[in-house]
Amino acid sequence: MKISKEEYQYFKERVHHWIDKLSLHDYELDIDMEHLEDNDFAQCAYQYPGKGLAITITDKWDGNMQDNHTEYLDKIAHHEVTEGLLSEFRTMVPEQLAYKMDQIVHGVIHRLWKAMKEDKV
Repeated sequence: MKISKEEYQYFKERVHHWIDKLSLHDYELDIDMEHLEDNDFAQCAYQYPGKGLAITITDKWDGNMQDNHTEYLDKIAHHEVTEGLLSEFRTMVPEQLAYKMDQIVHGVIHRLWKAMKEDKV
C-alpha cells in the first residue's frame, strides 16, 4: 500500500515538531520519501562530521502499520529524530561495538517515547 501525500506531509510535520521539541535547530535536515529495502518503514542517516540528518520514510508499507496511522507516523518521526540526536555517540565507539550501541540507542528511544506518551508531550 502506498503512503499517501497527506501521510507523508503529516510525517514531515511531526519530524519538524520533534526537531523543535528536542531543540535540534542547529542540525541540517533533509526529509525524503523513497522505497526502502528490508521492510524498513523509515531510516535516519547521521552525517558526520557536522550535524546533518537525512530522514527517509518508505513510499509504501507492507500492511504492518497500526490502525491509527497518525499516531504511528508520529512515533516513527520521533524515533528517527531521536535516533539522529543519539547517533553522534555511535561515532565514538569502535566498529566491533556498533551492534551493542545500536541496541542501547533503540532502548533509550523506546523509553523516551513511552515516557512522553504517558505525559502526553
